[in-house]
Amino acid sequence: MKGARQKKDFGNELPEIGRQVKLWRNQIGVSQSELEQQAGLSHNAISRIETNAHSPRLETLEKISVALNISLEELQYGLPKKSNVGDLSEELNEIMDRVALLPTSKRRKAIETFEKILDLTDTE
Repeated sequence: MKGARQKKDFGNELPEIGRQVKLWRNQIGVSQSELEQQAGLSHNAISRIETNAHSPRLETLEKISVALNISLEELQYGLPKKSNVGDLSEELNEIMDRVALLPTSKRRKAIETFEKILDLTDTE
């Protein structure tokens, strides 16, 4: 058809994007369902992306990167950093990032648990 726009397939240009989404999601510790909720995506969207059954649009990748609290560039090209046990600030940042992704009710419980742990360490 003359003048008809064809959908561009990015599947070959970004073959690792599904793998990257899965790596980051697992590193942060959220389920596919939780990531879908945080990113405002439909049911099974993350599964389809992670298995390369669907090539996501740029807007979808942006939503995923925001939900994971990473840049779009990190999502596409950077591998999740492994925690350095000796670097407390990095560990705390990872914990804060994970807590921030939790639903509100779970976030409150996690904070209460941390407060209890800190109270215990004050008395020792």
